Amino acid sequence: MSYYFPTVLISYVGVSAEMARLLTARNSVSYLIVSGIAIPLVERVGRRGLMLASTAGQGLCFFIITVLLRYANHDTSGGQVIASASIAFFFLYYIAFGIGMLGVPWLYPTEINSLP
Repeated sequence: MSYYFPTVLISYVGVSAEMARLLTARNSVSYLIVSGIAIPLVERVGRRGLMLASTAGQGLCFFIITVLLRYANHDTSGGQVIASASIAFFFLYYIAFGIGMLGVPWLYPTEINSLP
């Protein structure tokens, strides 16, 4: 989804192309920072708990994004505000993904398979 983030912002949220690229860059930096935070959390919270919390956070964010973009009417200023609110939930989605689903599924198979 990261690859299409500027297109989604332009097409569905209604931001300009320049603002879409700027928001994508900011999102990538926050994604990098959160990915680093996930490393110590794996040992403290546990893999299962981290993946469950991450999945719940992602699902909630996508639900809210869907509702906001469904009721956004770009012809009015109020509709543009509703669509712009979805940007925060896109950021929260990437935070939830970076914390639980980015690294844990890659590490899990190597931990459960034995080495002969």
